[in-house]
Formats: sequence, C-alpha cells, structure tokens
Amino acid sequence: CRDPKGEIQIKTFFYNTWIQKLPFLNLPIVRGFLNMVQMINLGSKALNYSIDIAFPEEKPTEASNGFLSSLFAILNIILSIALAIFLFKFLPLLITTFLENYFPSLKANYLLFNTTDSIFKILIFLTYLFLISQIKQIKRLFMYHGAEHMAVFNYEAKEKLSVDNTMKQPRLHPRCGTSFVLFVFVASIFVYMFIPKNPNFWSNLIYRITFLPIIAGLSFEILKLAGKYSSNPILKLISMPGLALQKITTKQPTPDQAAVAIVALQATLDLE
Repeated sequence: CRDPKGEIQIKTFFYNTWIQKLPFLNLPIVRGFLNMVQMINLGSKALNYSIDIAFPEEKPTEASNGFLSSLFAILNIILSIALAIFLFKFLPLLITTFLENYFPSLKANYLLFNTTDSIFKILIFLTYLFLISQIKQIKRLFMYHGAEHMAVFNYEAKEKLSVDNTMKQPRLHPRCGTSFVLFVFVASIFVYMFIPKNPNFWSNLIYRITFLPIIAGLSFEILKLAGKYSSNPILKLISMPGLALQKITTKQPTPDQAAVAIVALQATLDLE
C-alpha cells in the first residue's frame, strides 16, 4: 500500500502451511472452508496494516502494537462473522418463515422455501454492497480490487508485468471472492434440501449455521473449477452472475493503483 508520502510499502502475510502438510485437511470441501477462514484472517491483518500505514499518527506504541493488533484482528473477525450470520442467515430465514403464514406453498415446498430464503440473501447482499459503495473510502478500495484483478490477468496472459499491460486488462475475474459469496447463496439451496425442516425457527437457524462449512467448502471447489475451466460453457454460465456482481465490487483503477497491485503480485511470486 502507499504511505502518506506516496511511497509503496510492503508487508508479507503467510498462510498456515500445516493445512497443506496434513492430507486430510487438504481434501475437497474441507480445504475450501479452511481457506475461507484463512482468507478472512489474512484480509483482516492486511487491512489493519494498511490503516497503520495510512494513519501513522494513530499507530499504537511499539510495546503494545503487537498485542493490540492481534486483539483487534480477533475482535474484527468475530464481529464480521456475527454480522454475516445476522444479515445472511438470521434475517432471510426470519422473513421467509414469516411469509409462510401468507403463502402456504412455501410451507409445502421445501425447495421453494430454500430458494426464497436465498433470494432474500442475495437482495440483502446487493443492498449492502450498494450502500457501502457510496462511501468514498470504499470506492477507492474497490478501485484497488479492480487493480488486483487486472494485475493477475496480466500475469496469466504471460505478459511482462507493467502498468501499461495491466491497465489494458479486464477487471472482472472468475475466481473473485465476490463470485464465491454468490456460489454460497446458490449452493445453500441444494444443501439445505438434505436437512429436514424443523417447525422451530431457532432449530432451523442452528442447522443452517452448522452446515455453513460444507456449503463454503463446496462453493470453493466450484470457484476453483470456474477459474480453471473458464472456457467451459456450463462453468462460464455459472460464473456470469458473479462477474456481473463484480461491476459493483471492482472499479477502474488509476495507473498509481495498478502499480501497487503489480508490486504486491510480484512480491508474492518472488516467494514461490
């Protein structure tokens, strides 16, 4: 990221390698959920680091910096998970359960019930993205998101990593985390079909939260396939909604932002 003087600063964060070393943790579905947890953790650490660089005058003293940063990262993850459960588990299920009183077909058809539940999840997610996209700082974050995708496309095209080459690349990428969220919503429709519906609202909610790791793992595998076989007509069709959603979560970056994305990508490649 850039500091207030405009210079690019680099800090490296690592995945926990024990996941790759233990074969049973690297199995399909299991690895997807563990990767999601690690991405949340690393993303939180990276955002905290960028805040420290952007606002050095508010940075804690050296003695307390490590402890406070770790504590803040843990609290941030807990609050993020709690907010996600409320917005995308509790609220959609509550609305759909309420509508059962007026639409008997929702009570009689479990597939329709789950589909309606997922539609509300998507609507809440779109509303959330639209609202935060109006914030100036988030708009800038989405521009960096676009720069990241374009730099990756530059690398995958086997062209020299440069600002000019990156700026001519598309910003919508099939392996984006935005697509992952949509895959989770859609996959939940079918996974929940294997969970007997409970007449008690809270029991239903607990079951759905319990199955979230399986849904996340399954969505991760779909995302990997969509990125690897992007030319496949079926996977291309599956990826289209996620790519469309990236028009909100990514914005056209400036050359300065593309330069930051290139430095970040190159630093990652140098570790391989």
